[in-house]
Amino acid sequence: MTHYPLVIRNKVPLVVRGFMVAFLAFTALLTVLVVRYNPEPRQWTPFIVLAFWVGGFGGLLHALYQEAAVIRISGPGSIHVERGNAFRREQRWADRTRLWIEDTVDNDGVPYFKLWMDAPGGRLIVKEGSSRKRLEQIQRQIEAAVSGR
Repeated sequence: MTHYPLVIRNKVPLVVRGFMVAFLAFTALLTVLVVRYNPEPRQWTPFIVLAFWVGGFGGLLHALYQEAAVIRISGPGSIHVERGNAFRREQRWADRTRLWIEDTVDNDGVPYFKLWMDAPGGRLIVKEGSSRKRLEQIQRQIEAAVSGR
């Protein structure tokens, strides 16, 4: 039996955003230390610090534009999808969907899986992670909630 509402969030973009904010905080600390304790910086020091700032802001911009999603199933045949980046969110509704799991590998060659959904507005990553069993469980849970089983 399914308990409503069923709410599923993809938190990976939020983790990336948090990492980039921490990276920029580290860069600010590095800048303060370089300015305060290095009164006569070497010729390349400002360029190295500037490279950290440029990389940090570029990474933060990329992280802010990654799509995050919240899926709410309030009853059989009632799917509410809230999706978008940090600056623009859109809400759409559907009465049915198709789910599938994509097998990939990460940069280290370790298996990595993504649970996809044919959502209003295009394909959407519902969840992702290194446990296929967990994603299959979430897939069954969503399918049961949508069908009313």
